[in-house]
Amino acid sequence: MQTKKKLDTQETRDAPRQTEENIYMKPQDAEKKKFEEVKQESSAKLRMKSQVPLIHRAFDRGFITPFGPLIGKTMMSHDLVEYMKLGMGKTSEDFGHNLAGVIKDQPAFDGNTGDKVVDKLGKFIKEYHQKSTLASSVGIYQVEGEQKIELVDGWFVSQVAGEYNPMHSHPGCLLSCVGYLEVPKQISEPEDEWSSDGCIEFSYGIPTSLNNTSLLFRPQVGDFYIFPGWLNHTVYPFEGDGRRRSFSMNLIMTMKST
Repeated sequence: MQTKKKLDTQETRDAPRQTEENIYMKPQDAEKKKFEEVKQESSAKLRMKSQVPLIHRAFDRGFITPFGPLIGKTMMSHDLVEYMKLGMGKTSEDFGHNLAGVIKDQPAFDGNTGDKVVDKLGKFIKEYHQKSTLASSVGIYQVEGEQKIELVDGWFVSQVAGEYNPMHSHPGCLLSCVGYLEVPKQISEPEDEWSSDGCIEFSYGIPTSLNNTSLLFRPQVGDFYIFPGWLNHTVYPFEGDGRRRSFSMNLIMTMKST
């Protein structure tokens, strides 16, 4: 259970309990059928160019609030990227049946893979949690006590041309994150700078004038993003050779026992 402290008094309040039930949104059979039809024709039909939302310019580390929720980003070390790539090759348990993605190759984490990520990026994850608590309360509340990061589940994604992730969220957790291990050049360095191929898009709010409701990030190897588990997001398909390899984790925060 997460405990928050009011800064100007000693009053404490309990945050809403996070359910530990692991529930995911799954695509309907009709969507899968449509995906197969689209693959046979051309994945270009799923691409957005003229209506593409803002593609956020590169930054190595920080926290942004393009709309209500906070999105955090940092860079993974080369050693961590290589460790995760090796781990991806060791696991064979399919996790895709739990997920919304229309992607064939989505194996579950094996062994202590998730613990390694939490160990290396734990400081940043806790900083994100603290800043999100402050931002969502307009600076009134902060996290009290030593927080423990608990992994709900983790998995790899190996995406090829034509595959995609529809708009979805991750119920059953407080935080979700994604780290990029391999990105084809036509995604990381496209000829068309406004191409959304292979990009991840976050969406929040109601589209209207003077209001930004979506944000695209073009993945680069080593990028690590963290965001609220309830925040809607999607991954666009791409064309050409190569695999877009990444990993995702769902997390909850609990009080560390003394």
